[in-house]
Amino acid sequence: MRESKQMPRMPRMSNMITLSHSKISTWKSCRRQYKFIYDDKISPIDEPTYFALGRSIHDSLSKFYAIEPEMRTQQDLVNWFAKSLADDWSRLTSRREAYPDDERDYKSTVENGYTMLTRYWNRYGIDKQIGKCLTEHQVSVQLTDNLSFTGKLDCLTSNWIIEHKTGNITVEDLALEDDQSFMYCWLMRKVGRPVKGTVYNIIPSPTAQSSSFQRVPIERTDNELASVESEILQIAEEIEWLPRLPTRSYSCKSCQFRMLCRAERQGGDVEYLIDSKFRRANETA
Repeated sequence: MRESKQMPRMPRMSNMITLSHSKISTWKSCRRQYKFIYDDKISPIDEPTYFALGRSIHDSLSKFYAIEPEMRTQQDLVNWFAKSLADDWSRLTSRREAYPDDERDYKSTVENGYTMLTRYWNRYGIDKQIGKCLTEHQVSVQLTDNLSFTGKLDCLTSNWIIEHKTGNITVEDLALEDDQSFMYCWLMRKVGRPVKGTVYNIIPSPTAQSSSFQRVPIERTDNELASVESEILQIAEEIEWLPRLPTRSYSCKSCQFRMLCRAERQGGDVEYLIDSKFRRANETA
């Protein structure tokens, strides 16, 4: 791997910190949101259920690819999905009052998942193209005495990272703008595992045709990855020293912490809102 001509400047830090792609993405999006999630460690009691489908698809595929192809069955794939979704849905809905549409939404999510995985099986079967691999694989590297970076990979083969992507995906956007891919490829090379790049395993939404399934390999060059470490170090220093100011934009409309920011601006009782609408990390469901 080609080293950059100038070594990254070490950040001025006094506290221990572990960064991840998710943390960095949140920080770059909105520092106030970062504060709520990672400093205050609060999460909404009424968490949306629409991410449950993607999480459960990912969970079932992680179990599918953790075993030899000859041991894989369609029934297991579907059963893993059903179990994962049931557990996730129970976790989400047990934290709040029941909604009239909960049962309908759950059945719809089950049907969508079955459709996606049935089409997936019909396309790939036991999928000898991807043998047994490391799934949900956690990798960490120590960058300084006080700073480490960690990532959890969907699937890792001998020389590729495989990322499962559900929904309607634009491959060009992934190839050019996927920070997670850049960070994970850098991370693997940093720990001595020189992967070629990322294979995007695209599982389309139920409204798409089966021909929309794609498996797209994107190689990452040393030049593309040259600035990754410097950016991580810079963001670590920002997190250490910069105030958690909000980034006000149109995306605030979909932020789960919007009510807290509004209460702060209007002089409302923020602590009451946190106690009534949010759950702290040390609280059980």
